[in-house]
Amino acid sequence: MGTSKYFFAVDLGATSGRTIIGSLSQGKLVLEELTRFDNQLIEANGHYYWDILALYWEVVKGLRLAHARHLPIQSIGIDTWGCDFVFVAPDGQILGNPMAYRDPHTMGTMDTYYNKVLPKQVVYDKTGIQFMNFNSLFQLYQMRCDGNLALQGANKVLFIPDALSYLLTGKAVCEYTVASTSQLLNPTSKDLDTDLLASVGLRRDQFGPMTSPATRIGELTPDVQKLTGLFRSSPWQVTTQLRPWQPCRPRTTGLPISARAPGVSWALRRPTPSSTPTVSPKTSPMRAV
Repeated sequence: MGTSKYFFAVDLGATSGRTIIGSLSQGKLVLEELTRFDNQLIEANGHYYWDILALYWEVVKGLRLAHARHLPIQSIGIDTWGCDFVFVAPDGQILGNPMAYRDPHTMGTMDTYYNKVLPKQVVYDKTGIQFMNFNSLFQLYQMRCDGNLALQGANKVLFIPDALSYLLTGKAVCEYTVASTSQLLNPTSKDLDTDLLASVGLRRDQFGPMTSPATRIGELTPDVQKLTGLFRSSPWQVTTQLRPWQPCRPRTTGLPISARAPGVSWALRRPTPSSTPTVSPKTSPMRAV
């Protein structure tokens, strides 16, 4: 392995996912796909859901494989689609599978929200992103109107990549780039907008602290270390990784996990409310390396 540095990436799309090892040596980055798996959309009781625990288990399986190959992973990054979210109970347990943005329950919700809660222009002035019926704001509003019990009992609301990092580390955060898909993020304050949160009956403290890409979230929990073999009997030292490619300090505890690493630079054009294109939640400026 020489002086190579190894990084573990999770890339989840709306139909499939994969785990990837990136090795960096002498300024050259080589990517290798470790595992590939389906991300099944589940239809039950008239709604569509994602199986968040199945996705978590696929991440664990990828980490197990990395351990079996004696790859000294320095950090983990997670990239997923946007808009969807997971509810966490006061005891820290996941409150059921998250609803999928493909669920039709938000058809017509935007107009109802504009007429009964906040005008369209006010929402646009606060967020500046395209209007889509599956944006988190409208999903949450419709769930509130429907009396969704998971939402009523939620202590925390975590976007999909943040939910996976929570399952791996026990730390709840709100990563900036995925939050930008929600129609809840105010780019001026660089935080979730409290007026928009209040409009769906939520508070800022029900979300994790805002973090930037490549922020170190925490280390794998003892349970995850036991499941994966990382790092109780490994023949290498575990290192701290604050940002990608930054020199690391030796440690002997758990593997650090980071918010998704920044990729290329992105130029974003602020569209007008009347000319916003319809795109998939995956079409957002977030891509793991």
